[in-house]
Amino acid sequence: MKKLVDEVHTFNSPQEINLVSVHKLKYLTACLNETMRLYPPVINMLWHTPPTGGIFIPEGVSVTSSSNSMCP
Repeated sequence: MKKLVDEVHTFNSPQEINLVSVHKLKYLTACLNETMRLYPPVINMLWHTPPTGGIFIPEGVSVTSSSNSMCP
């Protein structure tokens, strides 16, 4: 958390904060991307019903996954 706070505190005034300058904050960007991966802001789940005779997932169980978690 200290690393994130230190990175954000590199700005000397609110006028320095814009889309270009914030985009250069690599640690902040990584934290936001990870948050969006774990807690997507909208329901964008991909539904999947495994085939019968599945080895790892029992029959009749529906599986969901967020599309954000599949992107590198």
